[in-house]
Order: sequence, then C-alpha cells, then structure tokens
Amino acid sequence: MKLQIPNSKIRNAERGQGLLEMIVAIGIITTGVLGTLTLVSATIVATGESEGRLVAGNLAREAVEVVRNIRDSNWLAGKNWEEGLVGLAGDRSAAAFFGPATASWTLDFSPNGFGSAATLVYRLNSPPFEDVFVQSAISPGGASLTPYERLIFLYPICRDEPTNSETVVAADPAACPPPFMEVGLDVRAEVRWRVKGGIRSVIAEEKIYDWR
Repeated sequence: MKLQIPNSKIRNAERGQGLLEMIVAIGIITTGVLGTLTLVSATIVATGESEGRLVAGNLAREAVEVVRNIRDSNWLAGKNWEEGLVGLAGDRSAAAFFGPATASWTLDFSPNGFGSAATLVYRLNSPPFEDVFVQSAISPGGASLTPYERLIFLYPICRDEPTNSETVVAADPAACPPPFMEVGLDVRAEVRWRVKGGIRSVIAEEKIYDWR
C-alpha cells in the first residue's frame, strides 16, 4: 500500500522550511553586522586615543628640547647657563612660548598650575607656521584651541661637593639648601588633554646639567 501525500501539503512544508532558513540566515547576518559595527566603533575610539597620546608625547618632548636649547644658547652667548630657566623668587613652573615673528622660544613663568590661560595649546592655521602647536598668554589670531594643556617644571638638581651626593628639590618655588649647589635641572614636561572618558596625561622627563 502506497502512502500518498497531497502536493499542497508538500509545498506548504517546503515553504515553511524555506522561511525558517531565511529567518536563521537573517539572524546570522544581523549578528555579524552588529559585531562588525561594535568592532569598528572600538577601533575608532582606540585610534583616537592613540593619536591623542602621540600628539601629547610630541608636545612633552618638544618642551624638554626647548629647555635644552635655551641652556645651549646661554652657553654660546657667554651667559649664565640658567638664564631664562628660573622665574622670580625661584619660580619653577613655566609655559613654553613660541614667537612666530622671531621664530624663537622663551619660558613664561606666570602659570602655577593647569587651568591657566598660558598652559592652553593652540594650533596655528596660517602659513608659514600652519599646523604648528603653540602656547600663548592670550589666544593668538588665526589659531584654533586644542584639547591640550602643557606645563613645564624645572626642579633644581642640588649637589653637595664634599660628599658628591645629589638631590632634586621637587617643589615650586624651590632652591638648593646650603651647603648644596645647583648644578642642573630636572625638567618635567607634562601634557594633559581632554577625552570623552576624562583627562589623560603624559610626562617627559630629563636631567640637564651645567656641563659644556
């Protein structure tokens, strides 16, 4: 005896199976797309963080080089090696100002901490210094404010000659206590910048001495 199934029931079963397969396929595709979008979003955030850290690192290293260049220029000019590297009354926190007119750097000792107008970093928008990052006590014309702030600390390196021992006075203001003599600077350039999750920072540090 042969069992016969009506063609209409076979066609309905095939349609049901096809619909189920399509739903499963759509679910797989949707899951894959959402996973890809999540990965892309995470990659964009990570890329933004990396770019921000790269710029901040360069700004911090630049500040250390500015201090070194001022010291070297003092040597070449026959000046006191520390001229322009210490503020009044032993002020040890400064901002690095670039003068486009003279293409030279100076240290401004007006800021005592982050949040000061002098610690803000701007990006110049006009040639010949287009895309150069600068600091200024007032907003420079033709410049855009960036999320970065930079502050340099120039702590005295103090040496006791009889014992040949050294110590760093990490204070602001600061001076070497007797019988110690100031023989160098512990230069610490800190850059902070704002991101969606809060504030990030990097520090570049180097010791420079009064050694020719």
